[in-house]
Amino acid sequence: MMELTSLWSRRVTAFWKEAAIYWSYAARSGLSAFLLLFFIIGSYAYMKILQAIPADYPYWRVTTPILAAVLAWTPIRTFLKPADQVFLMPAESKLSTYWLRCLIYSYTFQAICAGAVLLAIWPLYTHTGSIIGKGGSITFPAVLLVLLGAKLLYLLDRFRESKLAFSRHRKLAALIRWCGAIVVAFSLLTQEMMETILLLLGFSAITWSITAWLPKHNVPWDYWIRKEQEHLKVHYTFFSWFADVPKLLVKPAPRKLIARYWDRLPFDKSETYRYLFGKTFLRSELYGILLRILVIAVLMFVSVENAVAEPLIYAVATIMAAATLSSLDQHHRYSFWLELYPVPKSYRAKAITSTVLLPLLLLQGLMGAGILTFHDNRLAALATIAGGLLYTLYYTYIPLSKRASVHED
Repeated sequence: MMELTSLWSRRVTAFWKEAAIYWSYAARSGLSAFLLLFFIIGSYAYMKILQAIPADYPYWRVTTPILAAVLAWTPIRTFLKPADQVFLMPAESKLSTYWLRCLIYSYTFQAICAGAVLLAIWPLYTHTGSIIGKGGSITFPAVLLVLLGAKLLYLLDRFRESKLAFSRHRKLAALIRWCGAIVVAFSLLTQEMMETILLLLGFSAITWSITAWLPKHNVPWDYWIRKEQEHLKVHYTFFSWFADVPKLLVKPAPRKLIARYWDRLPFDKSETYRYLFGKTFLRSELYGILLRILVIAVLMFVSVENAVAEPLIYAVATIMAAATLSSLDQHHRYSFWLELYPVPKSYRAKAITSTVLLPLLLLQGLMGAGILTFHDNRLAALATIAGGLLYTLYYTYIPLSKRASVHED
């Protein structure tokens, strides 16, 4: 029994140890700077939107779908693995503590997310709908308390729903859960609290009554293991935006049209490493990360009209791109075949420098076109572009080249 209860702790600890490694990679790629910039710019844009919205705007058109998604989204992390079914089926009756910990873990994170979302949409409510019904007002603590209680009920309903034996029954229960979440989300900021609580209990009773008569598994091993694998895939996919994730089996993208540039390199020893790292850049996640940085930067140029924010966005995107591509140095570092191939290692640093420089310059050109288009002060835009180019050349030819040369030894 003690081994079963400690199993959950070991699984969670192992998961977060691995996640901490990927978070460190993401932070080094500039994620923290990007999130800070996104928060500052998003808050500024949100304030501008609130100032432009009239006081009689039907705020529930925005708050209802957001809160409904928060309520109905109730994934349950079980940390199960495919082999667990064989070893744990005989102990099904003793795993109640394990499932309880899974529910507490899942609820904790979802409750934090629900509170953060409510805090984010609360200024919209106070600006457009602070007076509800017959002159009664709704306070933030009261709404938060009901929201967290609703989240708990929906999580328990989701746990019971996952035990249903047939997929069509799970879909029916999910449909009822989503319909109830929409009604409760609408009522949460438009009706008195007691009415919302009665609606919540009513839909929960309906779901409970329907699922009580449907066939269920005691422990739906296959379903929970499949869902856990889906959770991990989402987790690894997110971190693949910032680093290579070995556990995420991704088919290399050939990108044949762009690859023609490296196909035209001379068939010479001096170009071997350049060809290798060029194709690695295209077929790995580094290309996708760089493309996403470009798209996000351009979208921010379009949405933000601020003389200070646009150069800041340009600078952060440039630093993030350079930090991301610097990891190209780690590719093939421990490759066995490169030790056997008769190519001098002195070509390696030069190849990494030229391979990284080309996409960074292309990124500078495209972002430069964006900031010239949307920045009112052309002189300031040109100065920003010049600063980005200087940083790119400095980073590529000094820190990156020096580090690549050290790794040759």
